[in-house]
Amino acid sequence: MNRGKILIFSVFSAIIFTLFLGWPREIEALWVKQGEITGIEIGSQTVVVEVPLGSQLYTVGGELSPDTTLKKGGMKANLDDFRVGDVVRVGWKKTERRHKIEFLELIASAADLPAKRIDSNPRANKLIGTPQQHIIMKKETLLDIARQYGLGFNEIQDLYPHVDPWIPPEGMELIIPSQWILPEEGMDGIVINVAEFRLYYFMREHGTVKTYPIGIGDTEWPTPFGMFKVGDKRVRPTWYIPPSLQKKYGVKSIPPGPENPLGDYWLGLGGTMYGIHGTDIPWSVGRLVTHGCIRMYPEDIQQLFYMVKPGTPVKIIYEPVKIGLFFGNIYVEVQRDIYEKIGDLAEYGHGLLREKGIVERVDLERFQQALERQDGMPMDITRRTH
Repeated sequence: MNRGKILIFSVFSAIIFTLFLGWPREIEALWVKQGEITGIEIGSQTVVVEVPLGSQLYTVGGELSPDTTLKKGGMKANLDDFRVGDVVRVGWKKTERRHKIEFLELIASAADLPAKRIDSNPRANKLIGTPQQHIIMKKETLLDIARQYGLGFNEIQDLYPHVDPWIPPEGMELIIPSQWILPEEGMDGIVINVAEFRLYYFMREHGTVKTYPIGIGDTEWPTPFGMFKVGDKRVRPTWYIPPSLQKKYGVKSIPPGPENPLGDYWLGLGGTMYGIHGTDIPWSVGRLVTHGCIRMYPEDIQQLFYMVKPGTPVKIIYEPVKIGLFFGNIYVEVQRDIYEKIGDLAEYGHGLLREKGIVERVDLERFQQALERQDGMPMDITRRTH
């Protein structure tokens, strides 16, 4: 299918999606959890708290409104009474574009808690997350489901390529691919694996890693690879359109607002025109849609924005095949070669096995199955001895 037909199909699909489900509405349910503060910016009155939700850790973050209730020792408090590492009770409402922090109450001060033990070998077990199940409900789309579980559209589409993404069969049970092998490169700062449409934020200080789905550059405007650092951080950024695109858009800039393709937050990659930002089209996450930038769901970029600081390392890599250990077993995760940089994925994958010196420990038949499926699901390829 040529690019013109793809564009027409995408626009038509978006119209049908809007008519079918209506415009997104705010979700006003109040969530209350106990968690740990991982980021604070006093000047901008923002806080980031990591809380457990099910089997996953979830990050709540955002600007405090003037009526947010802050408490310490049962008394009214200010944000500068809290510290990174404090255990708090947090209440928030999740809307389409952000979190609204309703209250924050100190449970235990970081100074009174035992020091954290950081794993001296955090790469020993490289599998994170847990697969889940989901029953498709009436009027749900695969895009709704992907976003609900923190996935990009590609992660659902690659696993279920024959299911209509807009009108999937009601009652069908899906496996949610919410499990990943950590990328090979880097263990501190941000690592973006373009081949899997996913960003990893390694926080060595806390001994944790967060991961988010992303949209990336299309084949004509690919996302660049290499080492970068977070440069400027901007809230409600203006998009200054590159000269090469000004004719297409008919203007030189787009101000903040619902039609700004950068969304509400921008993390620039220092020394370049590229950045990590939000979006005005959430269903584009998990697609090749940008002119080289990294696009995130509005709620995800808000969390990341308040966790990272200027100067944070950013490494952008291309790893369509990842191999890692999990409690002694060998797992492989295979993505499509979206930029056609690899050529022969089978040879590439077998080269990784030889490089790691683990060929004799691998069930090569299962390894070949993973290479053929390219569905992004980690597979145990450990050779079993009887």
